[in-house]
Amino acid sequence: MPISKKIKVKGARENNLKNISIDIPRDKFVVITGVSGSGKTTLIKQVLIPAMQARLEDAGALMRSGVKLTGAFEQFTQIELVNQNPIGKSSRSN
Repeated sequence: MPISKKIKVKGARENNLKNISIDIPRDKFVVITGVSGSGKTTLIKQVLIPAMQARLEDAGALMRSGVKLTGAFEQFTQIELVNQNPIGKSSRSN
């Protein structure tokens, strides 16, 4: 069976996301864009990251939102979320 080159998120339903399904390419620099309030942060922080963590911990892909995660997640051993909070008093120091 060939190794998948995508992470597939199916059925994301959180906040402004209404049963969204997406394919995220692996080994690429991917940018999630959209207008304010379109669900970018929800997609990453409340859907993708928890689903990936659940898969890495063998907790299964089904989450409270009913999201299903398939594809290239098997190649990952850990996941890190890097935020943009300033590390000092200057907002430029992230």
